[in-house]
Amino acid sequence: MARSRRGPRRRLGQATDADNLWVTGAVRDFATDLLTQRLGPTPPLPVATVRRLLAVAALGGPVFTAAAVAAAAGVDYATFLAVCDDYLWHEDPEAGVLLDAEPVAQPAYTEQAALVRYGFALPYLQLVFARELPHAEQTTLALALAVALERHYQPEPERVAGVLATLFEQGDDPRAEDYRTRHERNLGERVNEVGLRWTITTLTAQGHAETWQMYEARMALSNWLYEHGRYAEAMPEAKAAFVFAEGCGDQERIPRALNRMGILLMEMGDYAAARPLLERALAINEAVLGPMHPDTATSLHNLGMLLQAQGDYAAARPLLERALAINEAVLGPLHPHTAFSLGSLAVLLKNMGEYAAARPLIERALAIREAVLGPMHPHTQTARRNLAALDAAEGRE
Repeated sequence: MARSRRGPRRRLGQATDADNLWVTGAVRDFATDLLTQRLGPTPPLPVATVRRLLAVAALGGPVFTAAAVAAAAGVDYATFLAVCDDYLWHEDPEAGVLLDAEPVAQPAYTEQAALVRYGFALPYLQLVFARELPHAEQTTLALALAVALERHYQPEPERVAGVLATLFEQGDDPRAEDYRTRHERNLGERVNEVGLRWTITTLTAQGHAETWQMYEARMALSNWLYEHGRYAEAMPEAKAAFVFAEGCGDQERIPRALNRMGILLMEMGDYAAARPLLERALAINEAVLGPMHPDTATSLHNLGMLLQAQGDYAAARPLLERALAINEAVLGPLHPHTAFSLGSLAVLLKNMGEYAAARPLIERALAIREAVLGPMHPHTQTARRNLAALDAAEGRE
């Protein structure tokens, strides 16, 4: 491949609205001539195959994931990348069929390479190629592309929920409704971040930077950023909330901020800095709220997870067992927090090699999440993956 031989690369911009553009006749002929010119006399793949690949790519919109398109069309991925890079791509959008889109990073724990993406250089190109296929074949290939995308974006297919909803709809597949719901939820969460930042900006402008309302806004934003893996951005918000709470001596809000900072440091790999924060949060919660309070269970759980990450399984186990006991007694056996505690303890037991003890906990956590959160909720999928990991550890695959 020739990706490294290029100079500065022009990135894909936001496509203009071309829904009403006439894509037959002269416009279609121009797209065909451009493709023929880019491929030259001896392309690695036949022109008809390249047209079909672009038609599959176009089904999902103006930007596509190369690996998923190749899988859906049944073409070797490396060959397709070579065609995209060495033939279809051009720095000038008016001279090429494709431009680069930002690659999609995969979760670090999956150890998967970033997903390469491209976009059609001009909006009408996507519209032309989207009409290449007969309706029956569009339906079949849209479903194949959706399945491939869903697989390549595991364990977080909701990152492309909007595209999956569109493709599954084209393929007359009932999964479209679930992904449409996820897409709408994602949009709502994005609005939530914007709203929280606006609240913080407004409170600052109005002279309310040192108020409990600001504390709650910063904690909410920190929590949102944490849930979306943006740990470095979340830390200053949590720290600012902690500084205010500590200055006021609020013994209920101090441990909330300490827990958030401790978890963020743990996620960023700074275990030594995280531990005293989590230990202090636990000590305050036990003294102020009591040994059977849900916040005490949260502190126990967080410290237990840190000790597990450090490899101290023996010290982590009683903390996670106690957190589970509190949640079961106070919140009830079907509460999501109880399922969370069950799952965390089960993972620890699996890591300790106690598979027989771990299995009923994992199965119970999965059953609670399916019943309370639904089969497609991210936490339910996490429980399902934990069960699959236990099966693999026991050789049940």
